[in-house]
Amino acid sequence: MLDELRQFREDSNKMFEAMDKRFEALIKEMNERFQQVDKRFEALIKEMTSLRVEVSALGGRLGRGFEDVIRQTLSVVAGVEIKEVKRLIMWDDVGEVYGHPENVEFDAYASNGQKFLIEVKSFAKREDVLMFSKKATWAEKKLGQVNKILIAAYIDDDAYRICSGLGIIVVSRNIVPKEPEEILRL
Repeated sequence: MLDELRQFREDSNKMFEAMDKRFEALIKEMNERFQQVDKRFEALIKEMTSLRVEVSALGGRLGRGFEDVIRQTLSVVAGVEIKEVKRLIMWDDVGEVYGHPENVEFDAYASNGQKFLIEVKSFAKREDVLMFSKKATWAEKKLGQVNKILIAAYIDDDAYRICSGLGIIVVSRNIVPKEPEEILRL
């Protein structure tokens, strides 16, 4: 009986040693895989940083022509000549726009007696229009009456209809039919 117990102990020890070796091999393999993933993430981060620099440079180039585009747009749409177009940032100390004190930013502001607040979007959706309207309504309390202009490469038809109802002038290349939504109402 004692010999059997010793044999059982030896067999158990061998079995646990084998399991330990398998776990060590597995841990080593997992560490190697994690190192490979880390290297891929590092490469991806470098690539994203490079892309960010390229996009920033592109934005800078676009920014230089932005004032001219706004001037031309106002000339065509509103029939007014504007000398200066600037980005506008106003401080909302009460939090009327966002629910807490925050800067309220407009892509462009122009004035020549008339005042123009301009929002620029590549694709304007309903929520973009509603937020622009809310910001512009708030700004009117400080600036007086403003003309609201939304410049968008594309705008969905729902957003376009809302602009019309809110008195926002739309300058857009294309009005896109809105995609049907799946709605869950509770």
